[in-house]
Amino acid sequence: MVKLTDFARYSGGTPRGEKLFALAGTYSWTVPEGVISISSVLVGGGAMGGTSTGGGGGALAYINDEAVTPGETLTVIVGVEGTDTEIKRGGTTLALVKSASGTTGGAAGSCVGDHTQSGQDGNDGGNRLAGGAAGYSGDGNSGTGGAAAGNSSYGFSGGGVGLFGSGDSATPGSGGGGSGGESAYNELREPGRFGGGGGSGNGGSNGSTLTRRAGAGGGVRIVWPGDVRAFPSTDVGLS
Repeated sequence: MVKLTDFARYSGGTPRGEKLFALAGTYSWTVPEGVISISSVLVGGGAMGGTSTGGGGGALAYINDEAVTPGETLTVIVGVEGTDTEIKRGGTTLALVKSASGTTGGAAGSCVGDHTQSGQDGNDGGNRLAGGAAGYSGDGNSGTGGAAAGNSSYGFSGGGVGLFGSGDSATPGSGGGGSGGESAYNELREPGRFGGGGGSGNGGSNGSTLTRRAGAGGGVRIVWPGDVRAFPSTDVGLS
């Protein structure tokens, strides 16, 4: 059973809270009593690394002060590689981000939102880059994969992006404002949540083959009241 965070508290009669969707799937979310506006951030899924290529990173979009009606039901889709992450009202898309597909990162130009950023493409060649997820104010960057056969190497997967607003940058292989892809000598590690691309399988030292990694899934976070809380950085930390 999928466990979701659903938190709200009342201060002076004004509802305040959030809803976090952290696992891939399709969900129905009912707007809580008293909530008339929401702000949301969405991240697309990262792609699996190939035999000799890193996977692309997911795109990011956010919407602020979206009018909603208490009791109405919105559809939230959390995507993985090749599946969009979106929020819908019936047949109307309120926000949408592209997940990566193969080496191609999610493209901002195909997203729907007040602000959109692209995920980084994966790559092949000597460095076999794995794409990082898009950030709140910049496109994704790359994590370095294996070097050429015969050279010692590190396996990196792409860094992810957090859902709690903008902060300090994170580089692939480390944790900062976002969630960094893990790193280890001669071993590919998990990509950063959310939206990090998976590492290449052809990046071990002395030409050895590593187990290629699936990209990280996407994610959605909804906060309210949307007329007070706004992405990327206005009161969007943990409620």
